Amino acid sequence: MQNIEQSVFPFSRYIVSCDTNIAMPAYTKDISFEYQLDVVSGGRVQLKFDQDIESQSMICEETLGLNQSQLEAYISALTQEFAVIQGPPGTGKTFVGLKIVKTLLDNLYTRCFFDVDFFIHAETSIPVMRRPILVVCYTNHALDQFLEGILQFCDSDDVVRVGSRSKNEALEGCNLRAKRSNALRPTQLRHAYQDLYYRREEFLKENSLENLQNEIKIAESDIISHSYFGFIKEQIFYNQLDWHGQTIVQSGFSYNDSIKVWLGCDSTASLYSYEDVSPTPLEQSQSAENTEPELIDIEGEAERELHNRMLDVDEADEEEAKFQALLKQQQRSQTMAVTQPAAGKHLLDSEGFKVVMGKDAIRKLQAEIRKRICDADMMSEEEVRSLESQCYHGYDITVDLEFHQRWRLYRFWLWRYKQTFTAEVSRVQREYQKLCSLSTNLRQQEDIEVLKEAKVIGMTTTGAARFQHVLQEVGAPIVIVEEAAEVLEAHITTALSTSCQHLILIGDHKQLKPNPTVYELAKKYHLDLSLFERMVNNGLPVKTLEIQHRMRPEVSKFMRHIYDNLSDHSSVLNRKPIRGLSTPVYFFDHKQPETAEEGIMSHSNEFEANMVVELTRYLILQSYKPDDITIITMYTGQLLVLKRKMPRDVFGGVKITSVDNFQGEENKIIILSLVRSNAEDKLGFVKIENRVCVSLSRAKYGMYVFGNFDMFCRGSELWFKIIQDAKIAGEFGSTLSLTCMNHGKVAEVTAPQDFQAKSPAGGCKLTCGERLACGHFCERNCHFSDRRHEQYQCLKDCTRLLQPCGHSCPARCHSKCPPCKVKKIVELRCGHSKEVYCHEELLDIVCTEPCVHSLSCGHPCTRYCSQPCDTKCLAVVERMCSRCGEIKKVQCYTTTAVDRFGATFSKCDTKCTQMLPCGHTCIGNCYQCQEDHRPCEQKCGKNLPCGHVCDKKCSDCTKSSSCEPCMQPCLLLCSHPRKCLRKCFEECLFDKHTNNNKGDSEKDRKCKWGCKKHGKSCSGRCEMLCDHVPCYEECTRKLKCRKCKKITYECLGMCSEPCPNMCPACDRGAVVASARNYLKATVGSTTRWMFLRDCCHSLPVDYMDEYVERTFAAGNPILCPFEFCRRPVLNTARYAPQTRAKKTTPDVLIKLASSTTSLRRKEELQDAYITSRTNSLEPGTVGFSRKLLIREFERNLAEKLRQKAKLKDSDVNRESSESSSIRLQDTLQAAETEAIAGPEANVGDEANVIETWEDLFY
Repeated sequence: MQNIEQSVFPFSRYIVSCDTNIAMPAYTKDISFEYQLDVVSGGRVQLKFDQDIESQSMICEETLGLNQSQLEAYISALTQEFAVIQGPPGTGKTFVGLKIVKTLLDNLYTRCFFDVDFFIHAETSIPVMRRPILVVCYTNHALDQFLEGILQFCDSDDVVRVGSRSKNEALEGCNLRAKRSNALRPTQLRHAYQDLYYRREEFLKENSLENLQNEIKIAESDIISHSYFGFIKEQIFYNQLDWHGQTIVQSGFSYNDSIKVWLGCDSTASLYSYEDVSPTPLEQSQSAENTEPELIDIEGEAERELHNRMLDVDEADEEEAKFQALLKQQQRSQTMAVTQPAAGKHLLDSEGFKVVMGKDAIRKLQAEIRKRICDADMMSEEEVRSLESQCYHGYDITVDLEFHQRWRLYRFWLWRYKQTFTAEVSRVQREYQKLCSLSTNLRQQEDIEVLKEAKVIGMTTTGAARFQHVLQEVGAPIVIVEEAAEVLEAHITTALSTSCQHLILIGDHKQLKPNPTVYELAKKYHLDLSLFERMVNNGLPVKTLEIQHRMRPEVSKFMRHIYDNLSDHSSVLNRKPIRGLSTPVYFFDHKQPETAEEGIMSHSNEFEANMVVELTRYLILQSYKPDDITIITMYTGQLLVLKRKMPRDVFGGVKITSVDNFQGEENKIIILSLVRSNAEDKLGFVKIENRVCVSLSRAKYGMYVFGNFDMFCRGSELWFKIIQDAKIAGEFGSTLSLTCMNHGKVAEVTAPQDFQAKSPAGGCKLTCGERLACGHFCERNCHFSDRRHEQYQCLKDCTRLLQPCGHSCPARCHSKCPPCKVKKIVELRCGHSKEVYCHEELLDIVCTEPCVHSLSCGHPCTRYCSQPCDTKCLAVVERMCSRCGEIKKVQCYTTTAVDRFGATFSKCDTKCTQMLPCGHTCIGNCYQCQEDHRPCEQKCGKNLPCGHVCDKKCSDCTKSSSCEPCMQPCLLLCSHPRKCLRKCFEECLFDKHTNNNKGDSEKDRKCKWGCKKHGKSCSGRCEMLCDHVPCYEECTRKLKCRKCKKITYECLGMCSEPCPNMCPACDRGAVVASARNYLKATVGSTTRWMFLRDCCHSLPVDYMDEYVERTFAAGNPILCPFEFCRRPVLNTARYAPQTRAKKTTPDVLIKLASSTTSLRRKEELQDAYITSRTNSLEPGTVGFSRKLLIREFERNLAEKLRQKAKLKDSDVNRESSESSSIRLQDTLQAAETEAIAGPEANVGDEANVIETWEDLFY
């Protein structure tokens, strides 16, 4: 509305200035115009604009198939640019509207390709429109009905239905979505779509909503694992929980359950496993008792229909709405606490045993864990920083932290982790909204092209308001509004483009009015007054339809209190009466009070609901189809009560709806429940004349109304007049008369229970007694349905004789006679006798006597006489295994020939108990191990140099003679410190160097280990081989005890190493005692100590240096010397060259050498390569010398550089690469020639080779 300019507002002459002089449509003013009108008998007549209509005698009711009022409305719509047509109930508003559309299409529209609004046809001087007709309806149902009628005379290719809420299959091909997918897009638009599609796919790939949703679900439904990326940011906490996870694996837990066990929750089973626990028989029986029957569907309450109108969007908008809903769900989840922790069936007791818990105990545990997680008590950031500092000095949260403090720390982690979603979701929302905006603009451009090619566009009023920009571009010159009196004026005015030249409003302001969302606006500013009614009130010419074709006269007479000139068409006269009821119309009066439904602010009436249900059941028993009956009520509360009382198996097909949702509909029988009955005489909706008009005008054959009519008459003049007419016609009272269609008896019903008592089967209380086809008599109560007894089942005994035996039939009369079950003894072909049923044929009988023959082994055959003898003897015999000597009971057919041990058999299952070379016991059996033992399936369990315990199968390690490579996550930390993100066998890539997409600077990636003070720092980066030399200078720092916070003492550690906790009062005595007792180390007052980062133990430096050198030389993993610890020493800077030797494989060294420009660094890597290759050779290997290994290093490096050179795209670099490769190849060939001469051959000019490397790579 705000975008409409008053100067270009269409029809402002009538809408704003209220002019009552209606002009002709603008497209007919400047020419001699005439319409070609269809005639009922065939052919056409002309409607000329330059002559009076009265003088054109051919235009009359008979020729056009319209009555007088319809003809006037029809002519008015064609000749006036602003036409208003009022159609009372049943007068054919839709019929006249379709007639108008057909005439406009036949006369104004044809296929043309001129880029103008219309052009003049050369032969007939008829203007041919270029822009489409716009049809607007209030509801989706009415729009579908109207468009389906248009399809009877218009090709589906020329009709477009905007919106995806259509349920009509006939309009599937007319949907805008289908038209859009089939349309040929312009090249520019197609390229824009492709670009947007790739951008959207890339965006969704990088910002997966499913991943975000899954992460939120994990945080809300389970205790998060410590290994989950980004959950624990403190490295020392992560290391301790990581070691805790490796420790609990030995107790049968999973590595990822470290936090769950740390918090006291066993993770051997998830809580989700109990969601699918099968119910016990008692629970099943209780469930069956409490199961309610499936209830009938309600045909949409008014609120649901209004919601559907507001959601009249196409598929692309629905996807955007779903995305927005998902974003809102995620944003809500950010503020929620985790409510569903995972627990299992087992917990560990104080002695470490698993305690098996029942389902009830699990539920209690689940509630307790949920309570703990939802607790608001968590650590502050200052407490976490303090705890982190303590852990760097020997504190272990997996051992020393109290249980209550563990939960507080976990809640802090969880709170911090969920904060990361806020920025991510906001960013995704902004980016996606940009893409949606671009997509909407492109789609609108495409929609405009599709809509311009159509002849008819159909949409709801809500859709027209949403697509205002598109409609302005399309510029429909003719707009037809159905149900115009029910549409807000703003919705119609926004649908009018500046190109609109013809507006036709079809509706009835005496039926339902517009329904603004805000009640105050409706009353204060009259927003419930439609444009249709306002034009009527302003005196604009209105054509009213006066002959109704729906209601029988007994129903339509009540409408004359609302419509003075309404008359009945001859087709509604002399209709058949309603079966089983004395009158086709009845107003049942009662005084039963209503009930207020507080939860939904509505009302219900239990008595009326019961009467309606029983009357509906009675009508169904009169052979009326459920689809012929509609129950209408004024209130949603009554809808819900009726639904609870009407099971689907009895009332399936009966429509239950509200008055607001049934305008424009009709049915044969209408049952109306008015609900209101109170001492205050409050009528509510029942008093509104528009709703009374709708509710009393829906029935075609019969109408039955229930209410407190004395109260209605006191509060409404209209109801007083209606009830007076009903009393005069004998259609009012507090007793409903039921008429038996078989015997003519009449029963009076005053309460719901009277239906069952006086007409149990739809007739009277007499017995039916009609003779059935079987000769028996019907024993049911009098019934009208199934008069021919085609569905009746006679329960008498059957009197027929079975053929051909002549025995009596044992079944019921209505059942098909079964085969004769009388038993008799017959003699079979084999000579045996057998008792069989009378109906069985002799050739089909199988002898079940045992076979009398013996098998070749001497055992008797175990099959029946009628079956072929066994090919395999299944008799159990005892045989001795020729391999193990065990005597086994086996089946006879498995035995083989006799050997020197006696009879043997093919498969002996005696377990093999021999010891394998790996030290494990063989798990195979005698048969499997007859040639060689089965491969060992147990885990290897060896300690690897990398710090892991080998988790491979023992047989795999034995086959490869090595446990390498280790496929587990690397445990190494860099000097910053950050955890390695790769596998143990791969080159390290630390976490810090992946956070910045542009890469870290050389300074940030440089290794920080070593002593800067004495010039012994590492010269490489973190991922390279550490080359720093341990500093042997003593640390000179003064330390203050972190425990007692009183004593200040001199550090007893080494320079550049972490200071050990050696407070004389708190720590020194225990540390010294441990070293002397467990390590037998010599400790003096001047002894220097080393703090191990991995296990937080302090040991004498001299002892540790000697232990590391000795262990490394032996090729064993370097572990903490304490027997009670034995954690791997991996991340202590002093011993980094030894502990990281696993990363210095020959392939890794070649890769590092190809990536450096420093000649000194290449020499170091060459020495490391020679050392690695020498250690990998078997002792005593001949033919390898240092010079030969140097050539091997150079050859492998050149190949690596050659592979990198192939990736260069530039021609200059490619030419340079080829020339350098030729020179390098010549050098290598010369080196290989010298190598053939002998192991002591001269290597050649090393500087020349290095120069060749640099030329090739740089």
